[in-house]
Amino acid sequence: MIEILLLLAVVGFGNKYAGEPFQLGFSARSAALGSADALFSEGATAVASNPAGLSSFPKKWNFILTHTELFSGALRTDFLAVAKKHDDWRFGAALYLISTSDIKETDTLADSIVQTGSFGYSFRTLFVGAAKKSFGLTIKVISQDLGRAKGVGIGLDLGCRKSLGKVMLSVSAHDVTTTPVKWSTGKTEFIMPTLYLGSKLRISEKLTVGAELETHFEHMKLGSSFSTGLLSIDPHLGAEAEVHRNVVLRVGFNRSALSFGIGLRISGFGLHYAYLSHSVLGASHRVSLTGSL
Repeated sequence: MIEILLLLAVVGFGNKYAGEPFQLGFSARSAALGSADALFSEGATAVASNPAGLSSFPKKWNFILTHTELFSGALRTDFLAVAKKHDDWRFGAALYLISTSDIKETDTLADSIVQTGSFGYSFRTLFVGAAKKSFGLTIKVISQDLGRAKGVGIGLDLGCRKSLGKVMLSVSAHDVTTTPVKWSTGKTEFIMPTLYLGSKLRISEKLTVGAELETHFEHMKLGSSFSTGLLSIDPHLGAEAEVHRNVVLRVGFNRSALSFGIGLRISGFGLHYAYLSHSVLGASHRVSLTGSL
C-alpha cells in the first residue's frame, strides 16, 4: 500500500506533481532544518537546491554523499555532488537517484482485486551548475522509468544570496522554463516553477535560525500547507546550535512535521544524520558524508 501511495504522490497526478521528487531533498543537514534546502545548502549540495550556495565553501574541492531511507524504507534516494573552486568561480555537478521496486500491479476480477504483476520506478537527475559571488545557475537533465514507460526532460534553476551582517537573504527559482518531461507514451508533463524565499540569522557564534517559504505556482491541494488560487505555499523553519566544538544539533519544522538531526565535524569532514517524522507514511532517515579538500 505504501508503495502505491508514494507512486501516486510522485508521478500519478501528471503536471501538478511532476516536480515532487525534488521536494524530497538532498542533504541530512537541511532535512533536519525543516527541509529548507535552498536556504541552508552550502558547497556541492547547493548545485541541486540553490546554485548561489556553491560560492560558500573555502577550499578547492567540496563533496557530499547522501543516502535516505524514506517512509520506513519504502523509497530510497541517493545523492552525490562535487564542487570545485576556480578563481572567482565555483563549479558543481551532482547525480540524484530515487528508486523503489515491487510496486503491485492489480486488476478487478469477479468483484475482487487481484495482483497481476509488479513493476518498479526510478528517477535520475544530473545537475551541472556554476556560481560567481552571489549568483548561480544550474542546468538539470531528468530521466525516469515507470514500468515500461520512460521519460526525459531538461530544466534550469537560478539562485541568489546576499549577506547583510548577521543576516543572509536567499532567493532560488527552480524550473524557470517550466521544465518539460517527455514520455515514451507520447505524453508531455511540465514541472511548474517553484520560488524559495528565505532568511537566516546568526544569533551568536553557536546559534543560527532560519525560515523559508516554498511557493509553487500551481494549486496543489495535497500535501501543501496553504493553497489558494494558483499558489501553494509551504513554510520551512530550522534552528542549528553548536553544543561542542565538533558537534551540532538541529531541529526543524516542515509541512506540519518535525525533524531532528545531529552533525559531527572533524578536520574538514562531516557526518550528518536527520530524522523526519510523518504521521501516515512513517519516519525517514537520512545520512550525509561531507568534506572539503
